[in-house]
Amino acid sequence: MKSYATFRRHPLGEVVARMNDDRHPAQVVPFGRFGAGQWTGHPIGLFIVAGFVLIGLIGIPEWRWFFGGTVIVGSLFGYSLWRRSIHGARRMRRAARLGRRPLQLRCGACENERVNPWLIEAPAAAMIAAAGMTAYGAVYPRAQLFGPTICRTHSPRQLAITFDDGPNPAITPKLLDLLERYHAKATFFLIGRFARECADLAREIAARGHGIGNHTDTHPNLFWLAPSQITAELRLCQEAISKATGAPPKWFRPPWGYRSPQVIPLASALGCGTVMWTLLPGDWKEKPAEWLIRRMQPIATHAQRSFNNEKQIPRAKIALGMTAEGEAQRSASGSPKRAASASGDILCLHDGWHRQLDADRTRTLAALEHWLPRWRDLGLEFVTIDEAVRYSAA
Repeated sequence: MKSYATFRRHPLGEVVARMNDDRHPAQVVPFGRFGAGQWTGHPIGLFIVAGFVLIGLIGIPEWRWFFGGTVIVGSLFGYSLWRRSIHGARRMRRAARLGRRPLQLRCGACENERVNPWLIEAPAAAMIAAAGMTAYGAVYPRAQLFGPTICRTHSPRQLAITFDDGPNPAITPKLLDLLERYHAKATFFLIGRFARECADLAREIAARGHGIGNHTDTHPNLFWLAPSQITAELRLCQEAISKATGAPPKWFRPPWGYRSPQVIPLASALGCGTVMWTLLPGDWKEKPAEWLIRRMQPIATHAQRSFNNEKQIPRAKIALGMTAEGEAQRSASGSPKRAASASGDILCLHDGWHRQLDADRTRTLAALEHWLPRWRDLGLEFVTIDEAVRYSAA
């Protein structure tokens, strides 16, 4: 009788108990076959956890704290469902041992046995999978789900340095002088409203042989905008850059890298290819320059590893007796793993801040002063996105 009294205190128990007052308490099993979360014993719990984990993993390392939190929350949620499932199953087994009957609501249309759990689980699983795939396509820098993007150079000896959120009168002229000192070319993705305010600086970037790209007019999150708003942002920035430099940009980078299924096709309609990155070191953060220098170490590590592989491959070919004809056939087949190892990096830095002009980016300047001579001595060639694409076509 104690368990029945406990059951009556539950909100669902209050309703069900009133419908079963004519039944003996020993015949009442709280929550029945479909209650107490028992349906979560099916694979839906795994789908939920897997979906959260997928959404979490795609953002690492750029968004590790946000997505790491979703993994933790999703795991705890999945664990709670699993616990409720085990609790419900134990109640059912205990009721079976004591000879109790599962709870019946005496309604032909509402009998618990006739409820197919997959009617709930399948849509939920589909929603989780869709959310994971959408997050992957929208956030992951190298995802091609919503359209083709350029995220690597086509040679491990090429490094494409890119700058977002400029032009910035406080830093961009110093960056131009630093790049000229080491004969380095880069690509600047300009915000339209800053290009209008600093048209002379935009012209100076182009005059020094650097590439210029479209970074929207006001730097909004394009994922949430309607197609007409996305087109307006891109077109206004195109016009501002064209007026300042005399030529429209051929490249586009979405703010924060976020893109919806409409973003890349709309950029293509304006004649712009979409450029992402392989390394985003986080130079906008209020950290010491030494921290940023360490975050840019993967460029040198990747280049050194690629150069070592290039030296070892000819000797391995000779040892294995590989002929030139056989190697040509293998190259024509286009091995994805080999293509990935034979590509170079696109580095995403910031010479400005999307909220206002004259932002402090001295950390970025100091980090480049450290790395540019070291990358040059390592044998890297500094190229614009235009040059990287021309090299691929050749």
